[in-house]
Amino acid sequence: MIHAADRLTVAQAQQHVGFPIVVPTALPQDATFEYAHVIPRGPVASVALYYQAKIDGKYYRIIIDESSAVYQPAVAHFEVQRKGQNGTMSLEKFTLPLRVWKHGGTFMEMLPQGLPKDVVNQIVRENSR
Repeated sequence: MIHAADRLTVAQAQQHVGFPIVVPTALPQDATFEYAHVIPRGPVASVALYYQAKIDGKYYRIIIDESSAVYQPAVAHFEVQRKGQNGTMSLEKFTLPLRVWKHGGTFMEMLPQGLPKDVVNQIVRENSR
C-alpha cells in the first residue's frame, strides 16, 4: 500500500523525474486514474501510474511503471499471502511475464496481473513509439 502523502497527480510526479511522463492511451473505456507514485532507484527515479478498470464485471488494477531506463527482469516473481474462510493462511507464488515497451525516450513496464490478453496487447501497441 502507498501512503496517502505519496499519492501524487501526474503533474506533481513530473516535478520529481527527469523524463516526460507518458499518460497512457488505449486503457479500458471506464479506467480511472487513481494516483502516481515516484520510486527512487539510484540516480534515476521511476514513476508508477495506478489505474482501476472494470472489465466484464471484474475490477482490475492497471499499474504502468515509467522510467528512462529498464530496471525489471523479463518476468516478475511475487508472493501473495491469503487468509482462507476457515482462517488458515496460505502463500501463493506467481511468476508473470513483464511487458516492456518504449514511448519516445520513456520505457514503460506493466505487469498484466490477470488483465485480458487483448487489453494488454492494445495498451502496449497504442503506447509504443
